[in-house]
Amino acid sequence: MGLKIYSLTRGSLVVEYLGRVFNARFFLCSKTSRDLDSELQALGLTPELPVALIPVKLIENNLQLIQGVVHYFVNKELLTRIRHEGLLLAMLITGFKQLKDLLNSLREAYNETDKYLLVSATEVYNKPVNCIDYPLGDTDFSRSITGNVKNVAVILDLL
Repeated sequence: MGLKIYSLTRGSLVVEYLGRVFNARFFLCSKTSRDLDSELQALGLTPELPVALIPVKLIENNLQLIQGVVHYFVNKELLTRIRHEGLLLAMLITGFKQLKDLLNSLREAYNETDKYLLVSATEVYNKPVNCIDYPLGDTDFSRSITGNVKNVAVILDLL
């Protein structure tokens, strides 16, 4: 199959796919702003940066995070309709098919919780001061990640 997924350190993920190696980082952060737009601006997130802010309320398990990141790495060259890399990553992680629905859910969930996950699919984004490395914990990387059917449907619709 050519897919290998593992974690070397707390908060990191390495994806090897067909001879290519991708790295992702996961941070658990405390809110510093009252609204999502101010938080995004404070984090310095831009459309070309593949970094997604996901309120913890929208994540059911770590496999959902891992699957979204793997789909991003494997399919990012094919997914050109969405030019905002962070939103594309957020769609693949959360399973929302429409940007409008994703944005509404992100705003609503951000207002309802004090914590969020920051998922970085790039090595050029450093850990913010209000964040700690997110432990992927006892995630069984050998389990089939295709069990999260909701997110598979999103990638199929986007391709």
